[in-house]
Amino acid sequence: MANDVVLGSALRTNLLSLQRTQSGIDKIQNILATGLKVSSALDNPQNFFAAKGLNNRASDLTRQLDGIGQSISTIQAADKGSAAVGKLIEQAESLANSAQEELSSNGSSIAKIEGNVDLRGITDITDLSGVAATDTLTFEYLDKDGTTIQTATVAIAANDSIDEIIGKINDIGGVASSSVYGEGEVFSASLGDDGGLKIENKAGGSFRLQFEAGGNPDDTLEAADNTLGSALGFGSIASNVASNDDPAVNSNFEVTALATTGVVSGVFGEATAAEGFSEASDLLSDVRSAVGGATARFSTLASTT
Repeated sequence: MANDVVLGSALRTNLLSLQRTQSGIDKIQNILATGLKVSSALDNPQNFFAAKGLNNRASDLTRQLDGIGQSISTIQAADKGSAAVGKLIEQAESLANSAQEELSSNGSSIAKIEGNVDLRGITDITDLSGVAATDTLTFEYLDKDGTTIQTATVAIAANDSIDEIIGKINDIGGVASSSVYGEGEVFSASLGDDGGLKIENKAGGSFRLQFEAGGNPDDTLEAADNTLGSALGFGSIASNVASNDDPAVNSNFEVTALATTGVVSGVFGEATAAEGFSEASDLLSDVRSAVGGATARFSTLASTT
């Protein structure tokens, strides 16, 4: 045929050599372009399928690594949340402790009173104006319902120092038959930061302190009773208390320290309210509350720190 080209033996050999060279160049370029030494099963079946299996395994490991990363992120977020909750708990605990300390300082968990006269360095308590030998401090232990369990008296003697008075108060014993006090010591007396006489009930019960000038616990209030209480620093929180026999007659000068603070519901009402309904009143002395099924009137209110 006219289009047939007849090549000589040498020329044919050179052409085949050029084709093999071009094929090698194409193969190298493909390797450089794809990064794969074996790009098909035709190149090397064994290496191709081995590489394909390894690639699949690598893909599986990559997905697992991504899952681990997400799990780590979740754990880190949970850890931050736990830390935040921990801080909230610490803040709540701090607030609770502050509230507990505040309640304790206001006599809600420990019944206590503290005088406002500096008694530091007093070597003879009778040197104070208004304090005399044979004066007494009468303590009444109160049960949970407010009834008196037992009465203890601390006698003031000549030449008693304030430390000796404190020792006498601390030596007051408990009541074996009482579920509130037991047989141990009841009171913890000391001088406060400002030198005032501070008395706490260690057993947690309430107590009442009466000031008896001359050691005469009668039913008649004497001016010397008020003077004694004021001289020891309790004049601002103690008050005159009416006799049980005659409400019109004051019999004692005393202060009561309560172990708990209760919220009592009451109304401002007149004593002569018609049909049992309270009428508005602007007098604190007319505040009335139902206590134990009976109507009680709040009289003078005194703070006991």
